[in-house]
Amino acid sequence: MKIWTVLKQRSLYFLPLASLCVLGGCLPPMGPSNLRRDHIAYDRSISQGLQEELLLNILQLRFGAPPIFLETQQIIASYAYEKGGKGYIAGSPWKGANETEENGLGIAGSINFSDNPTITFQPMNGSQLGTLVLEPLSPNLIFSLLQTHTPVDTLFSLTLDSIAGYDNIHHSARSGRKNEVASKNFTRLIWLLRQLQIEDAIEISVVPNEAPERDNDGFNRAFILFLEPDNPKVADMQNEVRKLTKLGPKDKQIELVHKRQAVKKGEINFRTLSMLSILANVSATISIPEKDIKEGIAPPTLTDNMLEGRPVIVVHSGHHHSDEAFVKIPYEGATYWISNKDYPSKLAFTLLQIINSLAVNRSENGAMVTIPVNH
Repeated sequence: MKIWTVLKQRSLYFLPLASLCVLGGCLPPMGPSNLRRDHIAYDRSISQGLQEELLLNILQLRFGAPPIFLETQQIIASYAYEKGGKGYIAGSPWKGANETEENGLGIAGSINFSDNPTITFQPMNGSQLGTLVLEPLSPNLIFSLLQTHTPVDTLFSLTLDSIAGYDNIHHSARSGRKNEVASKNFTRLIWLLRQLQIEDAIEISVVPNEAPERDNDGFNRAFILFLEPDNPKVADMQNEVRKLTKLGPKDKQIELVHKRQAVKKGEINFRTLSMLSILANVSATISIPEKDIKEGIAPPTLTDNMLEGRPVIVVHSGHHHSDEAFVKIPYEGATYWISNKDYPSKLAFTLLQIINSLAVNRSENGAMVTIPVNH
């Protein structure tokens, strides 16, 4: 009986000490394990933030507000981990307690953990904003994307002001002109080029400009080459492209020239849009409540696709959004989103994000992320 009493007393002395060990094990993992976990977490957060910023800027322009571009310059992950404890034991549990000996124990401890990241943002303004956002896109950027087999219809619909004399959608917010839908011939031409691209019936060739001082405004030279058709349907589409671009029936190539008017046979002219104009055009295709249009809050909705009747990027709006949204953002009492089940819109929005990143070129080195791993 005495042995059992001593064992119980000993266990009471060790219980608080064991509690400290258990509390220490409840802390989140520290040290090198932070690196992979936080790298992925910050990467996803930055990506989601850029998507939401892009959609927000499109909505801002839809309702006549200016877009805002914020550059994430630096992210510093900061952790603090402190622990401490003290205890005392009075008496002698090892020899057993007697009636004259006063036994006692006490313990105190503290464990603190804090996670306080520091994020530095820099708004884009002044000459940087004017150069990178307001100036038309470089044709070389368009040519580079064409060489990567980017869908030509989506690319041209987003980035071109006109091609072969056919106009893209014109939004009054960017052009000073009345709102105009895209030309049917513009839509038809880029659709045909996309079908020929799918059929491997055209090839894009980009070569350095040997006379940059006088040809194509100094940009590289780009050609659309007609490959030998393998069926009559493809041949008919090639001939329709020749007709729309005023080529001869036997011409095997088109040169894309960055001019207002083509000056040579075999050339078709095109003009690019600025990043601001691209966002304004996309914003003009977003359907909004008819009440907002009647009250003059925003202009009527336009279409950038006269053939299919749906925008290149379909943005939904409402007070109740789908949980399966690719990207969503609340704005003016409603929620706007792109459906995760609408692959063409997701592809076009992703392409727009890539173009935005290349055009705005926020930072040559990107955001700096510092994660401590020496705990």
